[in-house]
Order: sequence, then structure tokens, then C-alpha cells
Amino acid sequence: MTITLSLGDIGMFILFLLLLTVGIFLIITLKNLNELIKKATNIVNKNEVNINQSLEDLPHVMNNVKETTTLVKDGLHKTEETIYVLRESLIETASTVSSNTNTLINYVSFISEIARSVIDIFRDDKKK
Repeated sequence: MTITLSLGDIGMFILFLLLLTVGIFLIITLKNLNELIKKATNIVNKNEVNINQSLEDLPHVMNNVKETTTLVKDGLHKTEETIYVLRESLIETASTVSSNTNTLINYVSFISEIARSVIDIFRDDKKK
């Protein structure tokens, strides 16, 4: 009793085993995918009321976001204007202080010159 196997028979057997393995893998993958879809469906069914409520509230929420954004934008514009006015006021104040300081320095210099002159006059009188 002799069994003869050709290379074609061995190739067909290997191809059959490969297709069988791929088929089993495909069946397991489809089973897992089916379970995943069932779980997702259960989650959606359990939360259907919340999902519907969220979808109904979405336009109202978007309006609130739009209003808030507008208010913040207006507030920023007012803040920008206030900062500009404050900056201009500070520049003007600094300029005035600088001018007044220069005037004060001139007065102090003038008074010190007068004081030196008076002191020099009294020194000259004492020397005579």
C-alpha cells in the first residue's frame, strides 16, 4: 500500500489550511464586532433620553456661547479704550511732572544763587 502525494496536492492542502485559518479568524472578528455593536446599541438605548435632551439644548447652549463671546469682545474693546486713555493720561502726567521738576530745579538754582550772593556780601562786610 503506497500513498503518492504530488506537490499540487500538498499545495492544495496548505492552501486549504490557510483559508480555514483565515475563515476562523474572520468568524471570531465578526463575533467580536457584533458584541461591540450590541454594547454600543445598549449604551445608546439606555441614554437615549439624555442624548435627545442634549441635542434639544444644543441650540440654546450655542446662543449662550455666542452672547458670552460678544460680551467678552465688547468688554475687551472697552478695556482697550480705557487702557489707551490711561496711557495718555500717564504720559501727560509724566510730562507735567517733568516740566514741574525742571521748573522747581530752576527755582532752587535761582534761590541758591541768591543765597550765595547774600552770603558773599556778608563775608565781604566782615572782612572789611
